[in-house]
Amino acid sequence: MPLPVSSLSIAVQGIADFLDGQFGEDVVISTDTPHRASERAKGGDKNFLNVFTYRIMPSGFHASNGADEPLFIRINALITPFLTDQDAETPDADLRLLGHAIRVLHSRPVIPGVLPGNSADPDDFRSGPHSSYRLEAVLQAPSMEEPNHIWTTQGGDLDYRISAAYEFALIPVEPLDHRVEAGPVTTGVLDLQPDLSARDAGGFIEYGPE
Repeated sequence: MPLPVSSLSIAVQGIADFLDGQFGEDVVISTDTPHRASERAKGGDKNFLNVFTYRIMPSGFHASNGADEPLFIRINALITPFLTDQDAETPDADLRLLGHAIRVLHSRPVIPGVLPGNSADPDDFRSGPHSSYRLEAVLQAPSMEEPNHIWTTQGGDLDYRISAAYEFALIPVEPLDHRVEAGPVTTGVLDLQPDLSARDAGGFIEYGPE
């Protein structure tokens, strides 16, 4: 049984699809780990620009949302060029790839298109109630320890590659069961009961000057 899509997978693929439309056919946009993207680029005739999601964080807002409302998250991604063997000798080929990606995300920080879209599959969450959203890309400045940790945990002989770190937000994660909203009020009942206790007790009401 194939795994169903999720808001997270659709968002990351949406980022890759957007970048794919900004490059020619000689560049492949992937969403692999850096090690896997490096292996795929070896021996091929196309350069790779890899979008590696390495951190998921809460939005920092919507703290009052319950379990029957969307959970909003942010993701951090590392965008890294991997060159083919034939382009590896070009001194600045990786900077050309990465520089164009940065230019695109600077010029179009809000990813075009509304995600996640719709689906006719009854098992797909997009066929039921869900939120539509757009992603915004924000360039980050992580400490050197953060990317170094990513590269040292990839295994093999993978060398450090120049990369750009981005935050993409906000991504709503749809709940399993949505809140049932109360319908509009159609009927109202006004119940008035006069209070005559002051009159029966012989009292009176004194009004002051206006």
